[in-house]
Amino acid sequence: MVAAIVGLAGLVEFATTTVESESTILPLFLVVAGTTAAVGLSRHAPGVALALVWVMCGLQALTATPVLMVEVAVGVVAFGTARWGSAATVALSALSIPAAGFCV
Repeated sequence: MVAAIVGLAGLVEFATTTVESESTILPLFLVVAGTTAAVGLSRHAPGVALALVWVMCGLQALTATPVLMVEVAVGVVAFGTARWGSAATVALSALSIPAAGFCV
């Protein structure tokens, strides 16, 4: 249910975002799709959700895609990894928070 709400909000944001060039359309869509998928996986596959968030962040950095408001939903993934993740997933999630600060 939460993933559906995130997906809908992401699609609305995608549809209303002004793009500077045609080359940013696909990366914007992939960010929305990746965020939605990560939120959907956060309970049953928190490690995969965390990996997906990092892939998505890498894609954004490589393509200079702007940050979208829908990415606030990454907090759901952080909760999911802490609540339902294995010890290794929890540790990687904890390390990801300050590491993301360096990437931004």
